[in-house]
Amino acid sequence: MIMTTQINDILDSLEPGQLNFTQDPNLTTETLSSLTDDFGESLPHNLNPESKTIVLPISTSPVSDSLILDDDKIHPLGELVNIHYSIPTVSPQLVQSTALMNLNRFRADTRFQGIDGSGYSVVVLDTGIDLNHPFFGVDADNNGVADRIVYQYDFANLDNNASDYSSHGSNVASIIGSQDSTYRGVAPGVNIIALKVFTDSGSGSFAFLANALQWVVNNTAAYNIVAVNMSLGNGGNYNTNQGSSISDELLALANKGVAVVSAAGNSFAQYGSAQGVSYPAADINSWAVGAVFDANIGSLSYSGGATANSSGADVITPFSQRDQNLTTVFAPGASIAGASKDGGVAVYHGTSQATPHVAGAVALAQQLAVNSLGRKLT
Repeated sequence: MIMTTQINDILDSLEPGQLNFTQDPNLTTETLSSLTDDFGESLPHNLNPESKTIVLPISTSPVSDSLILDDDKIHPLGELVNIHYSIPTVSPQLVQSTALMNLNRFRADTRFQGIDGSGYSVVVLDTGIDLNHPFFGVDADNNGVADRIVYQYDFANLDNNASDYSSHGSNVASIIGSQDSTYRGVAPGVNIIALKVFTDSGSGSFAFLANALQWVVNNTAAYNIVAVNMSLGNGGNYNTNQGSSISDELLALANKGVAVVSAAGNSFAQYGSAQGVSYPAADINSWAVGAVFDANIGSLSYSGGATANSSGADVITPFSQRDQNLTTVFAPGASIAGASKDGGVAVYHGTSQATPHVAGAVALAQQLAVNSLGRKLT
C-alpha cells in the first residue's frame, strides 16, 4: 500500500505534474495541497471517494475548446504516469514496444545487421534534451554534450543550450535513439538533433516552431536528416487537412524527402470521442501518429476523462485522437519508459511517445533503402 509518508519519495522519483495515481485510503487531501508541477504551479486535484483516485492534470499540455488553429501556442503531448497500490518500479517498457513492432526479430535477422540508423539524423522539436544523458552516448570531447547529439539549439531563448527542464523532450529523443542496453531506442545508432521550441517554463509557440523548421530546411543535406519529430500540438481536433504559418516549411521538407511525424493528440475523451487529430498532425505534409498500448497493463484512468477498463498490446489508448482519413499510423504510446531530464528514466503515456517510434523507424528504413537500393525512399 502507498502510505502517506511514502508519497514524497514517490514524487521525487517520478515526474511531478505528470501523475495519475490510485491512493491509499489513509492518504489525505491535505497531504497533496502543496504539490506543484515542474514549473512551480500548484496542481488542482480531484478526490473520488469511491475509486480513491487522485487525478493531477498535466499543466504542460492543457486542452481547451478555445484552442484553434490561429492560436500561436503549442503544447507537448506526453500524458500520464500511473501508480497503483504498490511502490512503483520502472520497468523497461521499451522492451515491450520494440517487441510489438517486431524490432527484436529485425535485429536478430542477419540480413539487417548494422541497420541501426547510423549516419542519419532525426530532428526532435520539443522541450529540449538532457545534453549529457548516457542514453545518447559518451561525451568523448568533454564538451558537456553526448556525442550522438550532433546539434542542439534553443529557439525559444535563442541560445546554444537546449537543456530540458521537463523530461518530455529527453524521453521522446530516447525512444528514437537511445543506445542503452535496457532502454534501447528504435534506431540506437542515429544522430539526434535537438531543437528546443519551448521556454524553460514550458511555453511554446508556432513562431519558435517556424524558426526551427526553417533551420531544418536549410540544413537537411549537411546533417543527412531523414525525419522530423514533433510530439506537440495546438490542442485542436480536425477532420480535414489544415494549414498554418509552418505549412511552407513542411512542404519544403516533404519536397526534400524528409518525413515529418507529428503526434495526433491526447484529447479524444475531451472532444467527446469525435474523430480528428491535432495540428500539425492535420497538415497535409505531416504524418499523424496515434497511440496504442504496448502490453496489457491493466485498467487505467487519465486526466480529461479518458479511461481504459482494460488494455492490451496493439489496443488503441483511450486518450489517442484518431481520424479515419487523417491518421497515418498507430504506434506504441503507453506506457513508455525513456530518458528523463536529469540522467534518469521517466515514464510517459501519450501520442508524444508513439510518434518517435515512427521517426526512429524512418531512419532504419532509409538506411536499409540506401544499402539495398542505392537510394532513399520517397
